[in-house]
Amino acid sequence: KPANILIGHYGEVLLVDWGLVKILGESTEPTDAGPVQTDQSLQPDLATRFGAVAGTVGFMPPEQANGQTDRIGPASDVYALGAALWYVLTGLIPRKLDTLAARLHALPRVDGALRDICLRAMATDPDDRPQSAGRWSEQLGRWLRGARAQAQAAASAQRAELAILALPLEQQRQVRIWCLRIVDPEGRVSSLPVHESQRASVQPLLDTGLFKQEQGGLTFADPTLPDTWSRLKTWMIDHAEQHLQLHALASATRDWMRAQRSDRLLWTDPDVV
Repeated sequence: KPANILIGHYGEVLLVDWGLVKILGESTEPTDAGPVQTDQSLQPDLATRFGAVAGTVGFMPPEQANGQTDRIGPASDVYALGAALWYVLTGLIPRKLDTLAARLHALPRVDGALRDICLRAMATDPDDRPQSAGRWSEQLGRWLRGARAQAQAAASAQRAELAILALPLEQQRQVRIWCLRIVDPEGRVSSLPVHESQRASVQPLLDTGLFKQEQGGLTFADPTLPDTWSRLKTWMIDHAEQHLQLHALASATRDWMRAQRSDRLLWTDPDVV
C-alpha cells in the first residue's frame, strides 16, 4: 500500500513493513503453526498467522482477500502495485469503486494508456494481469518514457512560439521561409545547404534557438517541431503553394550540390518565390 512506499532523501524508493511477505515455493496449506517471527511479533495484535487472511482492504488482490492462498503469486504483487498507482492517480482507495465502469469514470483526466496499464494490473483474475512486477514495470516504463518525450516536445514547441513572438515581423517572415524550406509537405525534416554568402543572414536564425547547423546545413534544433508547433502547421497550410515551390527548390539545390556540379547554390535569395 502507498503508506509502505517511502521516498528517500536521494530519490531512492524504500519498501517497509514486510510482515505479510510470502515466500514462493512454500506450502500454502493452513497449519497450526505459531506466529511468524518478525520484529513486531511480540505485539499480539500484529502477529501474522500462516494461512490467515490479512492485509489492507483495497490494496490486496481478490485472491488474497478471499483466502485463496493457492492462487497468491507474482500477479498478486502486480495487483498491489496497480492499486498503489490507482491511489496516486485518483487519491481514492480502490475498494470504494465496485465496477469497471466506475473505475474508468474515476480516471477521466488520466492518459488512456496509463489508465489501461493501471486497470490491467488490477484485473480480478490473476491470469489477466501481467505475470510479474518486472513485466508490469516495463509497461509503465515505456509509458513514462513516451510521456517524458511528449512533455519535452511540448516544451520545445512553447519555446519556439516564444522565440518567434520576440522577433520583428520581417524576421518572423524570414523564419517562416526557412522553416518551409527545411520541412517537406509531408512533415519530414531535412538539412538545407547554406552557402558561404548566406552565413551572415543565417546567424540571426541560429540566435533564435529554432535552428542548428548540421554538416554544413541548416535544420531544426528540435526535429519534432513539425508535429508539435501549431504555428508551423498553420504556415504549412496557409502557404501550401509557396511551401511546395520552396521545397522543390531546396531539393534541387541539394541534388545539384551532391552531383558536385557547383559549390554555389542554385539560388540565394529567400524571396525568390
